[in-house]
Amino acid sequence: MPSGFGCPQFPWLLAVDDNTLKAFRKDWDPVTIRAGLTPGAKISYAEINGEIFWSNEYENGRVTRDAQDLPFGLERPAGVPNLAVLADEGGMDAGRYQTAVTFLTADAYGEPFEESGSTLAALINVPANGGIALSEIPQPTDPRVVFVRIYVTDASDDVLHQARDLPVGMTEFNLGSSVRGKALETQFASPTPPGQIVRYYNGRALVARDRFLLHGLPLHYGQTRLSTDFEQEPARITLMEPVGSADAGGVYVAAASRIWFLRGNFALTKDIPRVRVHDFGAVPGTGQSVPAKWFDPTLSGDAAFWMDTEGVSLIGLPTGEVRVVAREYLGPRADYGSVLVREINGIRQVIANMHGTVNKGRAGDYVVASIERNGIRI
Repeated sequence: MPSGFGCPQFPWLLAVDDNTLKAFRKDWDPVTIRAGLTPGAKISYAEINGEIFWSNEYENGRVTRDAQDLPFGLERPAGVPNLAVLADEGGMDAGRYQTAVTFLTADAYGEPFEESGSTLAALINVPANGGIALSEIPQPTDPRVVFVRIYVTDASDDVLHQARDLPVGMTEFNLGSSVRGKALETQFASPTPPGQIVRYYNGRALVARDRFLLHGLPLHYGQTRLSTDFEQEPARITLMEPVGSADAGGVYVAAASRIWFLRGNFALTKDIPRVRVHDFGAVPGTGQSVPAKWFDPTLSGDAAFWMDTEGVSLIGLPTGEVRVVAREYLGPRADYGSVLVREINGIRQVIANMHGTVNKGRAGDYVVASIERNGIRI
């Protein structure tokens, strides 16, 4: 079963069986998550906020703790409402107004939960004491959506604020002067497209899509502004491994024959602080987060682990320092690899399975010890 995944924070083991993503639990029959996946497409996974976000180059989605199959990101409205002026009805100040809409799901208590992106805002000029009549308000295709949220600016302003949450099915509404809520956070965002790697870093879902590193909106994990929220690498990305936090960490990114460390909260800065940390590329699929203390007891937190294209095992620390774990040459260059990190019976192991090479060698640690009984070496 290729493309397997499990983590302590999630109650299911995920794996692909006959082009079908399935969830497994001990002593339970497997649950089909998504059938009809592209044959041979390798899946990358990331645990985000208690759910598993997954992606290959052609499809993506996420799996809930009760094994539901959900879209990676919530659909955004197709278009904007029609706007008309309400003369002497609404109490609005004279000026130019903008309106936009988003879709929302609800939590178990019926409160707004996940929000979609919005399209371009619609414009209208309103006279003093007038209002705005909205019609043909876009409706969702996703049955999970229960609200359509209306946003509007103040007179001749550009900041959209929450005005009203309408139930799905309501296609007309008159908007007047009222108290405005929070500012729109998902303008121009759309569901994040599939990519070969998905990871989580500093409140964002990261997706490597060929040579582009897409960084999603903070806390809106399935939404990305595709026109602005990306970094372009010189070649296809083969490693994208976050480590540490925005204050003390970054993301290791491999493309072609180089590995860079993108330091800090790079997604919010125009000038990305990056440094070249290794002069060989990474074998796709070998990136993994591992406890740093496994390799140095003086370290804490996690480290990034990967195999480079010369067969060397390495870890990357939150400081940007790269350390060699095993320098043994393991044979012909691999096309793809997979890594399992585990601790069993007190033994800590990082097991790498390399594809596209006939080499059968392995690298590991060993301990030489003598046993004494009653002062006699045996």
